[in-house]
Amino acid sequence: MNGSTCFDSSEPLIKRELEDGKLCGGRSSYGSAAEEKGEVIRVKIKMTKQEAAQMLSKCKNGGVLEFKDVTCALAQIPTDRVSIDPSPVACCGAGPAVLKTIPEEY
Repeated sequence: MNGSTCFDSSEPLIKRELEDGKLCGGRSSYGSAAEEKGEVIRVKIKMTKQEAAQMLSKCKNGGVLEFKDVTCALAQIPTDRVSIDPSPVACCGAGPAVLKTIPEEY
């Protein structure tokens, strides 16, 4: 990335419309709103198998990814493959997330 970081842009990639019609975006507004309400915002990201393999290849310490590796990999994904669930999930008492399987081609 020739000397730049993946956080050079201060413009949030995704904006969310709040109940009062205002838009919020960026790390601080999502984090503080979710913390105040005790909620979690669920974000779905579609990646190719190649993108997932590249990100997982950076695993260290028994399968733990470094935060900077995850954020840089996710920042490279086009915004049309990122979606926010419109109904936030309550932090406590929510059931476990159910993931759909991706069929492997042999």
